[in-house]
Amino acid sequence: MRFGYAICSQNYWDWKRFTSGVDQAVDYPDHQLTSEAVKLAVLADDLGFDTLWSTEHHFSPYLMTPSPIQMLSYLAGRTRNADVGSAVIVLPWHDPVRLAEEIAMMDIMLGDRMLFLGFGRGASADEFDGLRIPMSQSRARFAECLEIIRRGLSETRFSFEGEYYQIPEIEIRPKSRRDVAGRMYCAWMSPETLEIAAKQRLGPLFAVSRDLEDYPKETASFNEARAGVGLGPSAPIVINAVACAESEQEAYERALHYQEYQESVALHYNWIDAERYKKIGGYDYYIAKGQELGAEQVRHDKVAKILWGTPDQLIEKIKALQEAASAGEIAAFFRYGGMSFETAERNMRLFAEKVLPAVHGFSCPVPG
Repeated sequence: MRFGYAICSQNYWDWKRFTSGVDQAVDYPDHQLTSEAVKLAVLADDLGFDTLWSTEHHFSPYLMTPSPIQMLSYLAGRTRNADVGSAVIVLPWHDPVRLAEEIAMMDIMLGDRMLFLGFGRGASADEFDGLRIPMSQSRARFAECLEIIRRGLSETRFSFEGEYYQIPEIEIRPKSRRDVAGRMYCAWMSPETLEIAAKQRLGPLFAVSRDLEDYPKETASFNEARAGVGLGPSAPIVINAVACAESEQEAYERALHYQEYQESVALHYNWIDAERYKKIGGYDYYIAKGQELGAEQVRHDKVAKILWGTPDQLIEKIKALQEAASAGEIAAFFRYGGMSFETAERNMRLFAEKVLPAVHGFSCPVPG
């Protein structure tokens, strides 16, 4: 089985200043966090991780990577072996023609390495406002963007006439070296997005950790929806977090930084502002999540859902997660919340030495 490294360029230390609105010096400069994120990603390639994954977020300390393609292009030039993937690019925020061009260029520059494309529709009102895109249009824009990107990468010439995008007859040049359509995925939280993504011929990407018993149900529902449009099952990619240490107690103490990560999630998305999201429409599921994220017990439960423990415990937990989700790849954050760079490096090195070889020996289950 494949195991990937998920880049987490998060300035957890800056939330107090950011939320206060006070114009003062940043304690932990963004450029230092970004530099450290790159160092850990390059290390992940050296240690034998299969894919480097980058997400897209804007305007807050949460996950400071506004351009996944830019980050992944740079890392492709700095590394030798790992494939790269987006988890995710938020389609409604992009010009789909420009994005199709960037994807084609990326595919060419990767040579024999692969590009995995995770897409999403976005769930933060502040990000939509800052990018000047009406959030109420997110589902429709997602669908149009996806169709344009697919056609631009697969057809010689194409045009498009939609509600939000009108494109004259053009060609995407240079042409990508491979057909990337089979490596397009969608991240979702809400059941509605699950069904839409499956019917749009995307693969499943679990970008948010679930209870172990929820994975089989969601994978089955996803593949049932795919079957309804004549598609075969697709093996999910699962994003999680790892806390690996020689002792169980040390691993748990490391895992507790995931509570801080969850605090960042709550602050960035601000789903607890129910009235704001109700006015936008189409985000009822996230309003309910906002109430959960404010609860202390839920933050502790989130820690229980991530991959933490000694190397032997992690091998068993990863095996259980893979089987529950029918996963083709699991990728993980190794630094999150207020975890130091040095702790994250120890986390990665121990995992690569004592867990990764065993995980690479797992056979992938058939998707349910």
